[in-house]
Amino acid sequence: MLRLVQEGKLSPEDGAELIDAMKSQAEPAAGEPASGAAEPAAETETGGEKKLTWESLIDSIEKLGRELSTSVDWKKVGEQARTSVEKAAEYVKAGVEKIGKIDIDFSGPYEAKTVELPLSLPDGKTLRIENARGSTKVSGKQPLGTVKATAKFRGGTPEERKERASRFTLMMEESDGAITLRQADESNVEVEFEIGLSGDATLDVRGESGAIQIEDLGGSFTVRSRSGAVRMNRCRGNAELQNTSGNINLVDHEGESIQLESKTGSVNAEQVKGALVVRNASGSIHLVGVEPSSLNAETVAGSIHAELLGNLEGVNSLRSVSGSTHVKVSDTANCRVTMNSLRGGVENGLTLTDELRQDRRISGQLGEGKGTLDISSVTGSVHVGPR
Repeated sequence: MLRLVQEGKLSPEDGAELIDAMKSQAEPAAGEPASGAAEPAAETETGGEKKLTWESLIDSIEKLGRELSTSVDWKKVGEQARTSVEKAAEYVKAGVEKIGKIDIDFSGPYEAKTVELPLSLPDGKTLRIENARGSTKVSGKQPLGTVKATAKFRGGTPEERKERASRFTLMMEESDGAITLRQADESNVEVEFEIGLSGDATLDVRGESGAIQIEDLGGSFTVRSRSGAVRMNRCRGNAELQNTSGNINLVDHEGESIQLESKTGSVNAEQVKGALVVRNASGSIHLVGVEPSSLNAETVAGSIHAELLGNLEGVNSLRSVSGSTHVKVSDTANCRVTMNSLRGGVENGLTLTDELRQDRRISGQLGEGKGTLDISSVTGSVHVGPR
């Protein structure tokens, strides 16, 4: 939407009206269908019930974006926006509730069994970890490669728990391109993985319910979590971290390409260097001591707090829809600066050359203006100042 305003396809006034329409939760008038004239996001039949999929929601939003660039029927567009937002809220709520109903009892007595094996990861092979329920920890700089799996069985009688524990084995599979550690998706059992590696590695970690932690390791990292915190400390290499319901914390990291994405939870990056992409649907973004070669940070329902180091000579943008944005830059910054908000206030504490102020938009230059720094919001305030 911000891009449409900047390109002149949508006026600030119409954009503001559209935001109001998106926020509106008014009941439909008597005699009108509950969804109004809007065309709802696509749904699929599952067991006799209609289920909204994330893909169909994205398709609906993209369709709305195309109509925004061509349509002049703002009433209809506003109704479509409201319907899409309501569908999105229902989808996120249903997804979080579903995650919260995972069939596992973390209270009460349990029977545990630990299996520990040596782990050798040949060059060129990926270490893939699939843990349905339980935490996963991977540590580098170890003298030898090892994998330790502790399974905790709950529910049933003590005899039943002991019998289930006695049958537990660590599932390890090797293929041409990967070594896979897998835990079966079984009710009332959680497995804690502790993995030590002596050298760099290509990691692919997938978790359904449980924390994921990676530390002191170099290589390449792909992490996908459904429910649980994701944390990486003191690592080097390209990283792609995704979390559906939980926080993402990246500390002391350097890589050419770094991507952080969360649906519901905060995203925190501290002492990070590289090309950084951060996206959050419903949560805040905190960037502390970040030195980006380029930066793209976006949040829909949350605030952005960023402390940026370095010269900022790449392309850098921070965008929010309904949250405030606070940015601090170092005195070595060498970029063109643009800050604006459709409905919120804009405050500038920087000393800019060629400064230009117009309504809720301020622009100017730091240093020679080699890079770009674009900070914008739809309904939130924008605050920019020095470190």
